[in-house]
Amino acid sequence: MDGLARLATGVLGRPWLLALGVLSATIAKYGIGLYPAWTLHQGLAANWTDPGSLELFDDWVLSSPLQFVSAAVLNLDAPRSFMVYSLVLTLIAVVSPFLFQVIRESRNRILLTTLVVAGGSLTPVLLQWVGGYDPLTVIAAATAVLARNKWIRSLGWFAFAANHAFIAGLAFVLVTWLVVAEGGEGMFWRRLKSIALPAIAVLVGALATALLTTYWGMQTSRLDIYFMQGGPWTHLDLFVSKLPLIVFSTLGVTWLVLLANDVRSKKIGRQILIQAVCVAGLIPLLALDQTRVSALVLFAPILYWISRIPNSEELGVERVWRRYSLAAFLIPVVVVWTDSVVYSGWQLFTWLTPFGTLLDLARS
Repeated sequence: MDGLARLATGVLGRPWLLALGVLSATIAKYGIGLYPAWTLHQGLAANWTDPGSLELFDDWVLSSPLQFVSAAVLNLDAPRSFMVYSLVLTLIAVVSPFLFQVIRESRNRILLTTLVVAGGSLTPVLLQWVGGYDPLTVIAAATAVLARNKWIRSLGWFAFAANHAFIAGLAFVLVTWLVVAEGGEGMFWRRLKSIALPAIAVLVGALATALLTTYWGMQTSRLDIYFMQGGPWTHLDLFVSKLPLIVFSTLGVTWLVLLANDVRSKKIGRQILIQAVCVAGLIPLLALDQTRVSALVLFAPILYWISRIPNSEELGVERVWRRYSLAAFLIPVVVVWTDSVVYSGWQLFTWLTPFGTLLDLARS
């Protein structure tokens, strides 16, 4: 495991190599799968100016527009090009934290980020549902908390909220919690003031999408879907039936990192652990895609926590790495969706596309 530490930090000046290594390891562990409704999103990209012409039953997907609108703007709305575009976005989203200097400049942050990406639950969600709308949500969330420039951070919050207002709102509350808790009483108002611009960005992003979906004539909101699916009692029943798996899949191996005494002894480390417990208990009562939503909500707060870790050997990050790095790279984290446990494996080569399977495409 010391070798893994040297490998992770030895490429500090070559971020692309570090990202490629982590990406390769996670793909080897999870494979790559296809989002079942990817053709719906591709159809939206091809008809984004008038999505009502598709006669959508689940028109609430219009409230997460960034992926299909960007595909349309880039002229990548044909089935093949949309699939490739979705795959590229997914791969970028998996390694997005490594793209920011605030992570790459610190050995401790590199090690913790590697543990979270390789052992967390967001990576399998992304890799097993290529063609969904989450990659841009993840990239926006990473930008919102890791970019150094305040305007770029605000742009990240805007895009985050524009693509999924509910998740962005919860993530913003959790990040604000950490920002305020990090300082002493004398710093309270100064820290609270620092989140004013991101707060405006979240509100504007959510409002922009609300206006756009109203223009498109969206009839069904996510709240409508919640009650159509049975409301709180159905969600509670599913939560109890998959309780141990749901709790573990909220963070995967990252639970072990947060529970480590070297992390838990620090104030902000205790706060992020409390947040994770709250999310693991609350989100499954609000969403049927339990693992996915929990992982997305916690992604920004966890990255903010990592970005505040100083580069000091006294913190014990090396000890945490030695204990849990092997588990992070080898233990697959299950994805719970309603009453199913999802593991797509290597569907990449058996996707049924309008052109046959990808193996057929490779042979042609």
